[in-house]
Amino acid sequence: MPDDARDRIDDFRDSADVDAQVLEQLKNSGPSQGLDSTGSVTVDLDTEGQLAGIRVDPDWQRSLRDTELGSAVVEAYQQAATKRLEGWGEAVERAETDPPRPRPRPGMSDTVAGQLFERFEQTGATIDDTRAMNRLLDMLDELEGAMEQAGDDVDTMSATEVSGRSSSGHVTARVSGTGDPVGLDFDTRWLGRAHAFNIGREAAEALEQARRRLAERTEESPPFARLATLAALAENPSDLATYLGLDDSPPFPGSAR
Repeated sequence: MPDDARDRIDDFRDSADVDAQVLEQLKNSGPSQGLDSTGSVTVDLDTEGQLAGIRVDPDWQRSLRDTELGSAVVEAYQQAATKRLEGWGEAVERAETDPPRPRPRPGMSDTVAGQLFERFEQTGATIDDTRAMNRLLDMLDELEGAMEQAGDDVDTMSATEVSGRSSSGHVTARVSGTGDPVGLDFDTRWLGRAHAFNIGREAAEALEQARRRLAERTEESPPFARLATLAALAENPSDLATYLGLDDSPPFPGSAR
């Protein structure tokens, strides 16, 4: 490979690694907290933006009617999510001012390509270049098709709602296709005698069940399932060799087949 082409590839790799580090920092930008306008409900999100807890003030009924509690939970969640986005903005600004350094490149033996090369070098296997290239192009076409279908599914799912209930059935929550809460309904007869701690706990349970159901629906979607399969294939040298028609040697020890 010409030196200038190798340099361009190395520069692209370093740039991609810097971007990846910034994304990792965004993902772990820290916990956030939100309150509703009356201060009666507090929502906590963890460092990954997942719901960590919902706390209801013992005197919440002084500020909210029973029918307003669900909206207060959604409002508090939205504020916590907004604060998280603000934290992302600050992290991006820091990265632009003082960008992280590219991490050391992995050794050839630590990459899938390197392991494939070692495999055939050790076994003396022959490679049908045309067949392997055609299979690789087929894989890329399939990946592109799955990504397009997944995008269509995301658009469809974003307009849908998935519901979940607390373990005792006192709270029902609805989340959008993106996993954000859009509404909570409480058993008003139960609210009159429920402890504030239990109200927050059951609200969180209902939201978590709704999100689990959403995740299950996403995993069952054919394009998302195919993307997961292709991703696993690309990370396994033995299976990738078989897929590309390069399976003239035994599988790697410990590889998943």
